[in-house]
Amino acid sequence: PYEGARLAVAEAARNVVCAGGKPLAVTNCLNFGNPEKPEVMWQFAEVVRGLSDACTVLETPVTGGNVSFYNETNGRAIYPTPVIGMLGALDSVEHARGIAFSEGDSILLLGETRNGDFGGSEYAKRVHSTVAGRPPRLDLDAELKLHRVILEANRRGAVAAAHDVSEGGLAIAIAESAIAGGVGARISLDAQASHRKLFAESPSRAIVACSPERMNEVLDIAARIGCAASAIGTAGGRTLDFGTF
Repeated sequence: PYEGARLAVAEAARNVVCAGGKPLAVTNCLNFGNPEKPEVMWQFAEVVRGLSDACTVLETPVTGGNVSFYNETNGRAIYPTPVIGMLGALDSVEHARGIAFSEGDSILLLGETRNGDFGGSEYAKRVHSTVAGRPPRLDLDAELKLHRVILEANRRGAVAAAHDVSEGGLAIAIAESAIAGGVGARISLDAQASHRKLFAESPSRAIVACSPERMNEVLDIAARIGCAASAIGTAGGRTLDFGTF
């Protein structure tokens, strides 16, 4: 629950950054089972601790929120569920960005994909019918570097679209951006990628779309800030092609 809360805060901040804004503050809705049960009260305490630690590093104070307990059916509790609402601000409406690909865009992946980040993932649930495992571990320093890259590249006008990589992993983020723009994409990953690169839910990642002429500019910004970055494909056509594994 501690890592889950931190991940929820980071994803909310990442969504704001991908939209072009600077994260400013948080509100929350914390949902749990019966707090009279020690394990449920422990979940709640760890979520609050995770929320506090993440918001302190991201400098996003918690301005309010609520707590909902006793969410159970026949004595079985819901999953501990912290819901995060993140407020951000745009310096200029010109910096607002959507997630949609456009024909001919270069597609870049920012952030590091770790092969083992499948605990609690959509892949584990849908393919293996398993809700278990350790959640991905969040590195808030890497998260902040990702924010800096996206915001700086966006301010320079080098980014046409940005989308966080979270639930479902890279393949789902690419599919969502393709659907939003009504165009396909051809993705080229290394030969050892398999499902691990496509569906791992490693945090602190985003895909950005830019014109081919601005691609090296974005990569240079990432290199200077110390954020992993690579060109992974091109938008266009009517199909999604992830290569052959």
